Amino acid sequence: MVNVIGEYNLSRKITTLLEFAELKVNTKRETPTGEVENDFWKSALLVGACYNFSNKMLIGVKYNVLYYSDESVYSSPIIPFINITF
Repeated sequence: MVNVIGEYNLSRKITTLLEFAELKVNTKRETPTGEVENDFWKSALLVGACYNFSNKMLIGVKYNVLYYSDESVYSSPIIPFINITF
């Protein structure tokens, strides 16, 4: 996985973000005719916002602008997340 993330603090508690992710996907399936392998890269462009509980913890949601239900590795275009910094 390769990510590039940009963040902008609207206030001390609210942060917006823009993230581009490249996901490496490898799958293997057994079928009656043999084994089928898929190996490809999938892109995601995520736009989101989060609430900062403290300097070390935030919770938010991202929306995948490039989501297409038939081809996405994600189950939904909306991705909730929690970030804890050590």
